[in-house]
Amino acid sequence: MMKATSGYRHLILPLLIFILVLVPAVILTVFAARGIDQEEARIRRQLEGSLRLELEQVNASIRSTLSEILDELRESAPDDLE
Repeated sequence: MMKATSGYRHLILPLLIFILVLVPAVILTVFAARGIDQEEARIRRQLEGSLRLELEQVNASIRSTLSEILDELRESAPDDLE
């Protein structure tokens, strides 16, 4: 009888280690991966918004500069071309 129960003890210890250590580690890894994905998506949206604002500012600056150039060209154009 002693030998039969001692065999179960050798099976119980690895099973307890598996349940108490590996299962929570896997669960925490899954949560961490999800958190990283969410953070990456948030950063991507933030960067897209920043890039969009910068692009709008550059476009406004280009439009302003082109408008000034056109105004100067119109002012300096000979009268017979108008």
